[in-house]
Amino acid sequence: MQIVTKLAAWLVFSLLIGLLPLFWFAFSYELTWEDKSLVSVLEHGEIFLLYTALGGATIGEIILSDMNKFRLAKILLMGSLLIFCMSCVSFYSQITAALAKEQYQATTLNKKPEQAFNREFLLSTSQQTVIYGSLLCLLGVGISVPTQPKQRRMFE
Repeated sequence: MQIVTKLAAWLVFSLLIGLLPLFWFAFSYELTWEDKSLVSVLEHGEIFLLYTALGGATIGEIILSDMNKFRLAKILLMGSLLIFCMSCVSFYSQITAALAKEQYQATTLNKKPEQAFNREFLLSTSQQTVIYGSLLCLLGVGISVPTQPKQRRMFE
């Protein structure tokens, strides 16, 4: 029961609250902009920042747990989360640089900006980030739950 409580708390207080800025951005986009595609909400790369923070928090949860139990699984999971976080940082920096290049071409050079990155690739990468990141973080939070020894009753 303790694992269900911890996973529910992670889902509500980490994932859903972490996604609130994107939901709010999508809602405001819906009200004010004509381009209402999912790519327009995700094209600035904020999803990668969110999952970098969630991955880092999950690594912290694993480190603070009892490392003697499930040691190999925890080490492999922390390594996977570290690689995942580094990938998210890389994607975010590439998106930011591409958007800056587009803006520079549009404002300073007064020419039509070239599309610096493939929007469909961004959408598929964002979707994979959500799936893999959520799975890795759920596994990390689940494996970091302390196991309680079975309590013995006095008169059994």
